[in-house]
Amino acid sequence: MGAPPKLTAGQVADARRRFRARAATCRELAAECGMSISAMRHAITGVTWAHMSDPAPVTCLPPLPQALTAGLVADARRQVARDPGTLASLAREYGVAYNALERAVYGITWKRVTSPPPLLRPAPTQEANGIAKLTPAVVAQLRRDYLGGDSITVLAERAGTGHSATRDAIHGVTWRSVTDPPPVPVAGAGGLRALNEDDEAQLVRLRDTQRLSWAAIGTRLGIDKSTALRSYRRATSPGLLSSVVEVPVDPVDAAPALAHAAGVVGGEVVGDPDQPYGAAAVPSLLQERGSSHPTKPGRV
Repeated sequence: MGAPPKLTAGQVADARRRFRARAATCRELAAECGMSISAMRHAITGVTWAHMSDPAPVTCLPPLPQALTAGLVADARRQVARDPGTLASLAREYGVAYNALERAVYGITWKRVTSPPPLLRPAPTQEANGIAKLTPAVVAQLRRDYLGGDSITVLAERAGTGHSATRDAIHGVTWRSVTDPPPVPVAGAGGLRALNEDDEAQLVRLRDTQRLSWAAIGTRLGIDKSTALRSYRRATSPGLLSSVVEVPVDPVDAAPALAHAAGVVGGEVVGDPDQPYGAAAVPSLLQERGSSHPTKPGRV
């Protein structure tokens, strides 16, 4: 292989003038001289050929955004047709915004440029962008699997979709048009509803028989996983209540606390005005109600 061609002082001077006047792009100048784009850019900006001062190096590339021209659009379409991966580098080289160039290449704008014609936008694929496109059928299946106990992370990996896109589709933030099955409500703190005895019995069965996770159980019952765990412990640990026993307490010792509970402070009624009992009168109040030994909770 022969040595790469070398630039001459005349070529460098001409390239700087044309580039500064925006009469040619760095890619076009490099192609004319048989040089690499990086070598031409270095010569224009003074990384190389710094000793040449007439014309002076172009100290900065054209500012963003630069207006597109029909020539740039046509050139971009030819370049992208050969290699779709060059779109980003072309935008940097032309000094234009990426979105503006992309829209021009695919004919969303600059439709009047017909030679070459606009390119067809490639369809999104999982291999191309790592995210598969959701469809109504996929969304419906995601919701069914989520109700079956699968986590959003597992569902996203299985479907090849993003975690946030999967979550939003399941909960109806997106894809509200899919109603069978309907969106799954998001369980907030403390769950969406209170559990009754039947719910707690079902919760125990789901955990002990089907070995579902707390998150899956919460999804089934419309509560969060923390509530599911607490409900399970409450339903399966009745012995916790048996540790609370009644301990006899002297009525006089209990009088201040009972008076406070009755709404009496310092002999004055702060609760019900029809109950004029002070702390000293509580023992007699208890006797009137048939209890001479009040009790208080205590732990063994």
